Amino acid sequence: SNVLCDSAFQYHFVSDEGYHVTAIIIDGVSYAADSVYTFVNVHSDHTISALFDRNSYTVEVTVEGNGTVLPDTTNQVLYGDSLVLTFVADDCSEVDSIWVDGMYVGSTTNYTLQQISQNMNVRVVLKERSYLIVAHAAVGGTISPDDSTEVICGQDITYNMSPEAGYQLTAIVVDGDTLPANSTYAFTDVRATHTIEALFERNAYVVTTEIVGNGTASV
Repeated sequence: SNVLCDSAFQYHFVSDEGYHVTAIIIDGVSYAADSVYTFVNVHSDHTISALFDRNSYTVEVTVEGNGTVLPDTTNQVLYGDSLVLTFVADDCSEVDSIWVDGMYVGSTTNYTLQQISQNMNVRVVLKERSYLIVAHAAVGGTISPDDSTEVICGQDITYNMSPEAGYQLTAIVVDGDTLPANSTYAFTDVRATHTIEALFERNAYVVTTEIVGNGTASV
């Protein structure tokens, strides 16, 4: 720009969306960022330039439960960039829900924040993993607990098998494998689904007949 001697001339620096002024270079000397600069009482030629950079935003991640998040709980991301969050639950936990700035967005183990343009808060809720154990008793007895039972990962559960009158326990079938008869069976440190079935059969009795005198007996 041509400026008359002894005149003043003002420059305004306007950054694009997602950018900010980082410095002003005047006649080769760097000055602190400002939105305005005024040349006063101009008596010589000058140069002026403005430097801009992308804004940096903070993504804070809160993990509720047993686990961690990658890359970190506090992340700096440049305007327009994306951030991939990976939620690593402990052995007996899993992702229950993910919330971004108070809005539910799913329950996956990975979530991508795209084209970030503001500070953001992410909350991931982890819950204890549980497994289903299905129990069944054949005719002639009972198993307790019966039907389906949810067991928290890492816990134990014991089953009791009882024959009805006139029956006996003959075997226990656990996950398809037949085991010898026992009145109790325990699943310890549960980390998978299981099935258990108690098998019973009717008791067999021996009837001895003794004949005194002349005659026979028949059935």
